[in-house]
Amino acid sequence: MAERWGDQQLTSELARIHWMGSPVVRRYLNRLASGRPRIDWLTALAPRVLRGSDLQVLVVGAGEGWLERSLARRPQIGRIDASDVSAGAVQQAAAAARRAGFDNIHYRVLDLDRDPLPPARYDLVLAHAALHHVEQLEHCFAQLASTLRPGGLLVYNEYVGPDRFQFSEAQMAVINDVMVRLPPRLRRSAVLGEVLPHKTRPTVAEMLAVDPSESVRSSELLPLTERHFTLLERIDYGGTLLQHLLYDIVQNFAADDPFDRATLELLCLLEESLIAGGALPADYAVVVAGKPPLPRWAPPRRKGSSRLGTVSLPLPRDRPAAPCGSRGLQLATVCRHLHRLATGDPATPWRTWVAHHHLAAGRVLLLGPGDPALVADLLARGAAAV
Repeated sequence: MAERWGDQQLTSELARIHWMGSPVVRRYLNRLASGRPRIDWLTALAPRVLRGSDLQVLVVGAGEGWLERSLARRPQIGRIDASDVSAGAVQQAAAAARRAGFDNIHYRVLDLDRDPLPPARYDLVLAHAALHHVEQLEHCFAQLASTLRPGGLLVYNEYVGPDRFQFSEAQMAVINDVMVRLPPRLRRSAVLGEVLPHKTRPTVAEMLAVDPSESVRSSELLPLTERHFTLLERIDYGGTLLQHLLYDIVQNFAADDPFDRATLELLCLLEESLIAGGALPADYAVVVAGKPPLPRWAPPRRKGSSRLGTVSLPLPRDRPAAPCGSRGLQLATVCRHLHRLATGDPATPWRTWVAHHHLAAGRVLLLGPGDPALVADLLARGAAAV
């Protein structure tokens, strides 16, 4: 696997068909993780985790090196030690850092399953999409806790869903309910070159054959984090529907095509609605954990976010939305999209649109007794009488 992750052509192809390959999906995930579609999780957290000066930082699972390069010029940073299990990836990341003129990033090959880390060396440890590849998690977390100085922070963004992608029946049912309704052109597999009729759960044997490290013990990441550290903040941000649904077909959704873009936006809203309503869990999380003595930590109150303990799941509610019906969807984001599709205006429900046009034509309307909100809306929009 170390050799595989050092293959630049392979990793580029995987990035193309990965479910996060669409800018529409990335904006959705950014919004959940940071509260803003154009701000990624690391940029949002940086002002709160980079405290002090001459900080000593360890990046594990550095891959191509984007994470350490994005932090290296910040004034709080002293030295960054970046590591990966793949010697090829380390060489490529080190070369990119040299080309960019960074002299405070230092690279090494590190196997989190086996290798020790120096004690009390770092103020901050960062990981992105790396820890869910570790099998010897007890060893890994013990080393991460040991290498942090008192008051240090562990920050990671990881898949925390079912081990080896053994998704639940409920999850697969939702995925395929959506899959069969997509146009055939959007269901064409880049790997197989054919239209997929549905998605299947990969078997454990298939997972072992392709990548024996993939999500090997992913479901244990959060419990082991709390065993070795104090959890300061956890931001759940989805993936339960989109990850398996969009893998290998996301490249079919053209970012500049209005239909494709709107379809992806609605899929994002569907996933968000199902997770917010408790029908599905979130399979991805951004976590901030501390080593005592703990720093003062106050997760930001984002406008329109719901908070469950230390969990933050932002739900955008820019304005009060008219209900979508007594038995319909109540999420404001979904309602606005439905209003836009029906009337062209995300703030105008279909009943208001119909009633306004009839009143403008001089017709008399008979409204039911349960429509005071509609009456008030029509008066507010300039109707002479209702």
